[in-house]
Amino acid sequence: MKYKLLSTTDYTEPWLNAKHPQTGTVHSVYDGAVNLMVHGQLIALQPADSPISPLTLRCDFPLSDLGAAQGDAVTVGRGTIQLKHATLTVTDDTAVEGTRLTPEADTDRNAYRIKGMKMGLGLAKTYADRADAILDHCGDITAGFRPLFSDAPKSDGDLFTAAVNETLAKAKAAFLALDGQGFAAALCQLAGLGPGLTPSGDDFLCGVFAAFRGIGAWYHPVVPFLLRELTHLGDRTHPLSAAFINCAAEGYVSKIILNFFACDQSIFNAAEMAEKFKEIGHSSGIDSLCGMTFVLKFLCQPS
Repeated sequence: MKYKLLSTTDYTEPWLNAKHPQTGTVHSVYDGAVNLMVHGQLIALQPADSPISPLTLRCDFPLSDLGAAQGDAVTVGRGTIQLKHATLTVTDDTAVEGTRLTPEADTDRNAYRIKGMKMGLGLAKTYADRADAILDHCGDITAGFRPLFSDAPKSDGDLFTAAVNETLAKAKAAFLALDGQGFAAALCQLAGLGPGLTPSGDDFLCGVFAAFRGIGAWYHPVVPFLLRELTHLGDRTHPLSAAFINCAAEGYVSKIILNFFACDQSIFNAAEMAEKFKEIGHSSGIDSLCGMTFVLKFLCQPS
């Protein structure tokens, strides 16, 4: 059977349109996604109403129609995805969704050193307040990091909370001491922490990268240490989750995070944005928001 892709992203588009097709396999099949592993890169076929991530290829037909099974051969390139029982194509009607954060300081290290850190203080405060406002509408989320980022009394009664509290305390102390290696090493302990395909710890790390890039602080002194520690996780977490972390490290994030930083303050609506974050996974969107909040509050403080 032949199908047309509804949309791709700026992250997946280069693989889809490569002149020399790459071969791979169907990595995993779920109700809401058919994940493909091609030349070490994961991409995800998802329903039309799915939240858009950098890996998302949206389809306007039931994924079950593809007849895909784990381990099936797949070829990607020249605008085509060839599965065992189906062919998917990019057409002129296929939208390319933007998912990359590209602040001014992204391409100018000297500009950041001269003025970016000072400018970032104001931006960080604006976005930290925005994140807090969204989290105030997420009191119904009791999983993952959300309880740790509320005003409610915190308990170390469960292993997840105890581990996270200790790790975040170490990361905070290292950041305030300008110890980039210690900051990255502490946050690396969150990799793979929590259940599911994208554990809460990994979603939090995606938010960490998004915060630095979103306010133009990509050349902050701690970032090189984060890149070194967090983009080579190997078997410490699920391949899909590692793919999202690597995307975030390159500046590619889910659509709602992109909108968080792009939304004009005059039209910002915390309640509406909270619902969009909640749509991502069991708690994935909120966990990423917590990671953003964690970093933004540090960046508010003069060094």
